[in-house]
Amino acid sequence: MEKLDQPGDLITRLRQVDLAGLKKLRVRNLTTGAEGSALRIFPNGSFDAFVRLEPGENHLVVEAHLQDGAQAAVERRVVYQPTDSAFEQERLQKQLLELEARTAEIRLWAEMEQQRRAQRKVVEVEAVRRAP
Repeated sequence: MEKLDQPGDLITRLRQVDLAGLKKLRVRNLTTGAEGSALRIFPNGSFDAFVRLEPGENHLVVEAHLQDGAQAAVERRVVYQPTDSAFEQERLQKQLLELEARTAEIRLWAEMEQQRRAQRKVVEVEAVRRAP
C-alpha cells in the first residue's frame, strides 16, 4: 500500500490504475483514414472515442495492445445516413460541445500529471550539524 501525501493525488492515481492490462488503444475509420479523437480509456478497459464518418458504409477498426505484448483487433461496418433535419443539426451541435469538453478535460489531466511529475522532482534536504 502506498501513502499519499495529498488527498488530491488520489484522483490522478486512480486514473493510472489499469484493471484490464491495456497498454494502447487505437480507433480508426479505414474508409476515410481518420483516427479516432478524444479517446478515453477507463480503468476497467472500456473506452469511447469520436470517429469521423463519411455518408454510406464505413469500415471501423479498434486495435488493442496489452501490457503482456498481446494484441487484438475488432472490425465493424457502420452505415451513416446524414440528414439535414433540425434534429440532426442539434445533435451535431451537442456532439461538438461534448468534444470540446473532452478536449478541455484531457488538457486538464495532462496539466495535472505534469504538475504531479514536477512535484516529484522536489528534493528534500535535511541539514545535520556536526559536533565541533
